Amino acid sequence: MNAKLHIDMSKGVLEVEGSDDLVREIFQSFKVDLKAHKGAPNIVQIIEETPDKSKLLESAGQEQPLLERSAKSSKKANTGKVLKKPSYHLIKTLNTGIPGSGNSVQDYLEKYKPSSNLDRNVVFTKYLTTEHPDQKVNLDAIFTCYMNTGVAPPGSLYQSVADTSKSKYGYLDAADMQDIKIVYKGEVLLQNLSKKGLSSEPRKV
Repeated sequence: MNAKLHIDMSKGVLEVEGSDDLVREIFQSFKVDLKAHKGAPNIVQIIEETPDKSKLLESAGQEQPLLERSAKSSKKANTGKVLKKPSYHLIKTLNTGIPGSGNSVQDYLEKYKPSSNLDRNVVFTKYLTTEHPDQKVNLDAIFTCYMNTGVAPPGSLYQSVADTSKSKYGYLDAADMQDIKIVYKGEVLLQNLSKKGLSSEPRKV
């Protein structure tokens, strides 16, 4: 039975036809050279010619391990993608008041004495909602409260506010980060913080 070796190297075609043993010997020798060849052939196939049909025995595309090809494809897919850290802006027109006036953002911190960023997110949202009803409570507004009180904002303010609104806490409604709202559980938290703040103050004689 005769066999045929067909190679297409960048449109250069090499065909070998002869006995099975001869073609297989040439093909095995060719595979060794193929590994060292910079430009792999596009098509390599051995066809056994039978009275019924031609059968594909070998393909150069199968020479490369699947995991190796997947890793390369993944690497190409991620090339050039750089994740940018979110940035927030100080709202210069947002007047957060004068400490000691009773309605400044600093006064709200003194009243509630929040001990975590989650608590502060709620206090700042309460302050903005109460003292600046015309101001949309968004991440920039909360960031401005952090900066104007001298408190370092969370490393990821977005994630911090998102955590404050999750079911575990549920103090805020942050479904729309451009319109953050305080909810019932947040009001309860503020009441508890206020009570703790009062109990921690020294009694007047």
